[in-house]
Amino acid sequence: MNRQNTHRRQWTTLGRGALMMALPLITACPKDSPSPTNTPSTEVTDPGLQPADIEGAWASNTCEAYPDGQGGTSYLTRAFDFTPSRWELQLDVFGDADCSFPLFSALIEGPYRLDGPSPTVDEATLGQFAFASNVWTAHQPDLAAVFDASGCGDEAWVVGEPQSVQTTGCIGIAHPAADCPDGEYDLVGKIDGVLYLGERITDMCVEEGRPAALGSFGLAAE
Repeated sequence: MNRQNTHRRQWTTLGRGALMMALPLITACPKDSPSPTNTPSTEVTDPGLQPADIEGAWASNTCEAYPDGQGGTSYLTRAFDFTPSRWELQLDVFGDADCSFPLFSALIEGPYRLDGPSPTVDEATLGQFAFASNVWTAHQPDLAAVFDASGCGDEAWVVGEPQSVQTTGCIGIAHPAADCPDGEYDLVGKIDGVLYLGERITDMCVEEGRPAALGSFGLAAE
């Protein structure tokens, strides 16, 4: 059995509180001195990450492995590009731990916002990422067949030909746009120069589904 056939049999369909620093100004007065004028305290608040902190290109530096929710493992790489107001993700999903056998790709983009430090997750900033477009490409006939059977996109799937799943969603990974009108509620962290997004184990289309931790795989600046 050749390696490609082995990969086909193994493929799976898949389906990060704020740091507050108070620096009060304390005036010491001798016992006999007159009562001092009240001096307001100065509070310095961590604003969290700003768009300038994440602007640019960021990418996986390894083949990332995640549980697929069906008892298997999904393997993927991510490449993000952030401007001050928009984000783009090139997601490539593979059928092997070396990320050498491509299954499908997704190119996703839209506006985003950063909303200050997370009140519950250290070194994380609240983020919200909307979807303006979500285009997938099947790289194997098996995946094209799965996309067809799952109602992904509006046309028949052809290997290597990209197609929008913005309206329909796909295989439980991409939500239909109508089901995720505000985009995803996420976390963003930058630790020692490495960028992290939230751990994706919830329905992030609702604010209650915002991740409770940063993900385990970071992204390196390119």
